[in-house]
Amino acid sequence: MLNPKEREKYSLDDWETEFDEIYGRIDQQRSLAEMWLLMMEDASQLAEAIRREKYSDALRKLSRVFGWTCSFVARCRASDLKDTPFYLEKTLSEIVWQKYPYRCSLCGQERCICAVVRGELEELSPAEKKNREARVADTLAVARQRTELRPKTLDSFVNMFSQIYKGAHYNLPIEAILLHFLEEVGEVSSCIREIRENDGKKRNAELTANLEEEIADIISWTASGLSKLDYILGAYLQLKAGQQKIVQTANLRLSAIVWREFQDDTEEHLWCTKCRSRQCKCTPYRLYASP
Repeated sequence: MLNPKEREKYSLDDWETEFDEIYGRIDQQRSLAEMWLLMMEDASQLAEAIRREKYSDALRKLSRVFGWTCSFVARCRASDLKDTPFYLEKTLSEIVWQKYPYRCSLCGQERCICAVVRGELEELSPAEKKNREARVADTLAVARQRTELRPKTLDSFVNMFSQIYKGAHYNLPIEAILLHFLEEVGEVSSCIREIRENDGKKRNAELTANLEEEIADIISWTASGLSKLDYILGAYLQLKAGQQKIVQTANLRLSAIVWREFQDDTEEHLWCTKCRSRQCKCTPYRLYASP
């Protein structure tokens, strides 16, 4: 059970465990497709909040899609799914680090330069593209071994993505970032469908790897969305204070935002916001066959 006074110190895996403690019992009664359908519902409400420029609501929904991501990974790692094709061995932090070892997963750089080299890539021959992809893969493989650099907390993971993509995403409107996020939500849905269409009887390493990569992208674009909202709300605070020349942020912290959304009446623990219980007692509605 997480302590509010220590929330900034907790790892990504601690948050995964926390949401499993709250929702794990009820999630066992849901199929993974049902879980992700509920995730998509909150993601659509996040989109609505952005469209209507209700950024406080957007932060709440951002915390909820983060919670669903944690719950989904925890469910995939549950022992009763160990012999199914949906089982994931890696924790959430391991899944993210596998794809983003303090580097962009596409260009392999510590500061993303994809926008700069995109034109150059289009002029490469198929063989040259393959060689370049191999070099990037080697760079990422080496970076993954630097586990001492892996962020220790949720907020430091967000900071990692800010450092990688701040330059690349700075001029993107919040709507563009949201579209990227929704794309990844849909990609996870596609992974679930593909695994189910593979008869759901045996593990497929490629399909599992694809699922892990798309989950990592969810965290990446969640972080980018938060960073953009940080600038938007920071600009609002500047205007409100009459300071229009110095670019500042609102100093948002995902750990604080998630805590505020799920905290109980005592503000000392987290709970299910619907049934208001430490261990969720909501009634699941079966829409799809398991898993």
